[in-house]
Amino acid sequence: MKKTMILLSLLLILTACDQKPVEDSLEVARRFKPYNKDFKPIFKTIFFLMESQSPSYVDSIYERYAHVYKFPRNAAGCKDGIYTGESPRDAYDYSHRVTISIKDEKITSIDYDEISADGIGKEKDESYNNLIDPRGAKPADVFPVYEKEMIEKQDYMKVDGITGATYSLFRFRYALTIALMKARLGESD
Repeated sequence: MKKTMILLSLLLILTACDQKPVEDSLEVARRFKPYNKDFKPIFKTIFFLMESQSPSYVDSIYERYAHVYKFPRNAAGCKDGIYTGESPRDAYDYSHRVTISIKDEKITSIDYDEISADGIGKEKDESYNNLIDPRGAKPADVFPVYEKEMIEKQDYMKVDGITGATYSLFRFRYALTIALMKARLGESD
């Protein structure tokens, strides 16, 4: 199993390195519409790595993919509007959803949550938050920090991870990437 993971990771790195970056990021965004066949393999691979690899590895791979495929990291070139990005469900049956408002190429508001199959978000779920050790990273505390930092820094790769919620940061970036791609195309909700 470990050999398979190493080979898969190596293949992904080599594939990403061999790709020639496309200069027009709007064209890249068009290629990665969720219903497009090219979208699924790239984003499913990223999602699989997020769910199965170490934080440092995921961070480096995400950075590489963001560079090679010119993923938007901020609202530059985005149209005004409200946009939502969402991940597939993870191993615990949560999807990761972000809704952003953009005005004049700036993210003006943001809401991130991890939503269960029955529609309940972790951030406002008191019973979920109460299960976490008082010294731990609770979604009710962490998600607003990620949102605030994104508004301040306007670049999801500059948002600092919080100990105990590193994978939530990766999921936050993933959902933001999709929302920002939609915003570049002007496909508001």
